[in-house]
Amino acid sequence: MRKTSYINKQIFIGYSFLAISILSSLIYIFSIDFNLSNNYDSFNYFWGYNYLANNFFDIGEVKTFGRFPEFIYPLVLSALSILGKLKDIKIYTFISSLITFAFLLFSYLNIDKLYNKNFSADALGLQLQMLAVLIPLGLTVQVSRQSFALYLFLSVLIITRKIKYFSSFFSSLILICSHYSSISLIGINYFYRNKKLLFLAFYFIFIFASFNFLISYFRTYESTLINDFNFFSRFIFLDKYFLTSILSLLIIRGFKFFLDKRFLIFIIISLMYLYFSSVYTILQRFLYGIGWFWVLLIGLEIIGENKIIRSRSKINLITLLILIAKLYILIQSFKGNYTY
Repeated sequence: MRKTSYINKQIFIGYSFLAISILSSLIYIFSIDFNLSNNYDSFNYFWGYNYLANNFFDIGEVKTFGRFPEFIYPLVLSALSILGKLKDIKIYTFISSLITFAFLLFSYLNIDKLYNKNFSADALGLQLQMLAVLIPLGLTVQVSRQSFALYLFLSVLIITRKIKYFSSFFSSLILICSHYSSISLIGINYFYRNKKLLFLAFYFIFIFASFNFLISYFRTYESTLINDFNFFSRFIFLDKYFLTSILSLLIIRGFKFFLDKRFLIFIIISLMYLYFSSVYTILQRFLYGIGWFWVLLIGLEIIGENKIIRSRSKINLITLLILIAKLYILIQSFKGNYTY
């Protein structure tokens, strides 16, 4: 985060919300009633970790962490397995989550080195508030490897950002070797970082069209076909974080958003994503992080610094309400076994 000669109020609030969100997500792990039917991936990682605890760095025999070339996550957990075997999946999830949240913390505190570089301290603080409160409570529960890959990718980009071509190549290689199904993030980062927003819009349209064609043609993924689509029956499959992000951005932009061509295109692409991701829910994993990270950064850049600062009161209220809602869900989850 950009240095100032004093502690900026908005940045301080952003830091506070970020700390609360991270702690909430870590505490939330202990409220979940893990079971094999709903948390199969979590159990796979747990079993793989315990295997590595008895067979240090024998990652070639561990099939639960993905396939070649995805070796970075099992390598990290193999180093972590020096702690020994664990009997409780919640303890394992908590410990492994600390690594992911360390990369998340580093990424969020230095995100201005990659994106929205011209924002003032106030705007960066407000942006951090939005990013912080929308961190999913179950971020590292079921898709821990994808979360790890996303924030490792961002961290490597930040660290190597001054080495122009090497930075893009090395960070992309790291992402592929962590979770190659997240390869679409390479294109999102390239177009957004270089402010090629029109190309980014076409990139998303290309992804949506490709998913619709490939899945409909090869029928490799069971889903409702577009022709038989019923929006209300598929509402449960909507990306709720994405929906919250879009509604928040609409409130910040104001009712005259349709006069802003760039923001209008942004909303159209967002509605397309909601439509296709509710039909093909696997799209939410393929475009991992779009619901609570990428959409916020892109939307805030389109809105612009001046409008963001003028909407300070709105953003403070929105982020406070979302944070209160998260804490309420966290408290309620401890009142009875909750299955994520």
